[in-house]
Amino acid sequence: RLDGERLGIRRIDLGRRGGRIEFQPHPDIDPSSIIDLVQNDPDYRMDGGEKLRIVKELPDAEARFEELAFIFERFHGRHAA
Repeated sequence: RLDGERLGIRRIDLGRRGGRIEFQPHPDIDPSSIIDLVQNDPDYRMDGGEKLRIVKELPDAEARFEELAFIFERFHGRHAA
């Protein structure tokens, strides 16, 4: 949760069929990391300007934590300038 707050993530909602990550208005994430993820992986889409939608099966808590770890790893090293 603290990692998410530092990056400017307002809310995380993940369930069995994916979910969404809602960003604060000016997150501390390089926009190119989000664009790269959305353009290169069909499991991710932008839903408006402030939400990243995840459209894949996440059947249990372990899968959801692994998904968050993957996303945070993608965003962590690439902060906004």
